[in-house]
Amino acid sequence: MNDAVLLRRYAQERSEEAFAELVRRHADLVYSAAVRQVGGDSHAAEDVTQAVFTELSKHAGKLTRHPALTGWLYTTTRRMASHSVRNDQRRLRREQEAQAMQELLNDSTPQPDWNRIGPVLDEVMHELSEKDRLAVLLRYFERRDLRAVGSTLGLSDDAARMRVERALEKLRALLRKRGLTSTTSALAALLAGQAVSAAPAGLAATAATAVLSTAVASASTLGLLEFMASTKIKLGLATLVAAGIATPFVLQHRARTQLRAENTGLRAQLAAFQTAPLGNQATNSSDPDEVSRLRGEHAELMRLRGEVAQLRRQSQEWTARFNRQSSNDLQTAAAELQASEAKSIMEKTNIFLPIPTQSELSVATPEGALQTVLWAIQAGDGELYQKSTYPEQGSNDWGKKEVERKYELLRGLKGVRVTRKSGGQDNLELRFAYEWETAPPLKNSPEYGFIGLRLIGDEWKVSSWGDTIGLPPEW
Repeated sequence: MNDAVLLRRYAQERSEEAFAELVRRHADLVYSAAVRQVGGDSHAAEDVTQAVFTELSKHAGKLTRHPALTGWLYTTTRRMASHSVRNDQRRLRREQEAQAMQELLNDSTPQPDWNRIGPVLDEVMHELSEKDRLAVLLRYFERRDLRAVGSTLGLSDDAARMRVERALEKLRALLRKRGLTSTTSALAALLAGQAVSAAPAGLAATAATAVLSTAVASASTLGLLEFMASTKIKLGLATLVAAGIATPFVLQHRARTQLRAENTGLRAQLAAFQTAPLGNQATNSSDPDEVSRLRGEHAELMRLRGEVAQLRRQSQEWTARFNRQSSNDLQTAAAELQASEAKSIMEKTNIFLPIPTQSELSVATPEGALQTVLWAIQAGDGELYQKSTYPEQGSNDWGKKEVERKYELLRGLKGVRVTRKSGGQDNLELRFAYEWETAPPLKNSPEYGFIGLRLIGDEWKVSSWGDTIGLPPEW
């Protein structure tokens, strides 16, 4: 039974026996090639072998028509081994960086120049551009690795490393103008070890408690205003609703307070009259003016009681009205949120985008923006590439270097086939497969890519870009 028959049985019937036979036939070939390509590491070769047959399981249906499974397995072993070696190199580099950073942190001996650099550091930091300052803060003040810096800045690992190196060099130049000379590596070590020190014990808890205690009094009002702002309710409506609801409650509170005081006084007078000795009551009752006054006060007491009852009813009505209004606002906000979510898209496509001519360049659509940066790479136009990105980098050298780097990987590109489109009205992601005129120029040229785009004004610009090898475009 040949390989094609076994593959077909596995793809159609999920036959474990058929797949096990395929693995048995080709395991020696795959493992031997993997051992050579990972430098003789048997454990890494076993992992590569496992990955190759995992790929075979995923693509069994497509490979039933492949002319020679051996060739596909051999090529896939090469790709998986390269991927494994790159991962090991990245891991080793991260471990070395972490070890160097740990040695810096564990070194309690103050750097000799810190006493001179420390007093002017913050002033010099604010002479950097915002982008460069943030790169230095993330890398050396918060001690993040390059992947975390790139994630925060919307850059790849390599681009983040270049941004940090340029920013550190600018900081070193500004310090040199003040007579403080240092090498770049010494300055990096100094910042990592001395720029941020531990705050006094208990300061964070004290500050948090103070802020939270101040905020408690207005928490409910702020919550309502934040909710209304988050659901895009107009500020004028919020002001009118708040004023319309709050004013009657304030007036009612003042009126009820005044009536309560008067009611208490009249109750005290009536109680005193009722508990007075009979002689005094007789004396008072014999005075027509006093009797008339008491009757009038009694009538006033009854009237005030009626007004208090009326105010209670009005208060209940206003509370019910407020609750209904809040419920309506919530329903309106929910409807707006659902409408906003309905505008987002995520759809599978199969659109081929060729490398355009210069006259066909356009950034009016996401697809046009992708074609524009691909044309800039093929044409070596670093300036156009840089203008097509967001946020734009500060130096023209960046666009030139990126174009040169990507051209080596994408030389001879025919176009890309977009397989998935997702996002909202002003923020999209396209996933695609690279297609070549003949064959990829390098062994590590990417097979698939994804690109993030943002609508800035009426132009779409690239905000992120990533490539991968060995993953399908629907990952």
